[in-house]
Amino acid sequence: MAGIVGLTELQHTSGNSAMTITTSGDVNVKGEGTNTTNLRQGLVKHWATINDGDTVADSFNQSSITDNSGSDCTYNFATAMGNANYSNSFMATYNHDTNPYRTLGYFADAPTTAAFRTHAFYSTSMPTNDMTISTVGTFGDLS
Repeated sequence: MAGIVGLTELQHTSGNSAMTITTSGDVNVKGEGTNTTNLRQGLVKHWATINDGDTVADSFNQSSITDNSGSDCTYNFATAMGNANYSNSFMATYNHDTNPYRTLGYFADAPTTAAFRTHAFYSTSMPTNDMTISTVGTFGDLS
């Protein structure tokens, strides 16, 4: 049985509001104190875990990855971002014993709505070996 339930607010039986829905359909969830999170704006739009340079272990909105060279990868979105001003978070590791932490940063090309390119590095020597594990997350608006 299909149907529509029209509402603007969900409340606990105690009367505390947990969620509101605006006339445009945005859903706002009550957080800590008086803070709210807009579910359309506040969710990750892309994430990926990459093993050994170019093997996608798991992902969301990831169409493919291009292994340009050691520790230099391009992440291609399945659904494009609305603009190139999105935010990414990165993490990578190469060798847990000798070099456990790496920094991922944008590399060579500016991010586009379809993809972004990263390079992992530990020092200014910019190693050319693939990372054991790399993770990325992207926040922003989808097209």
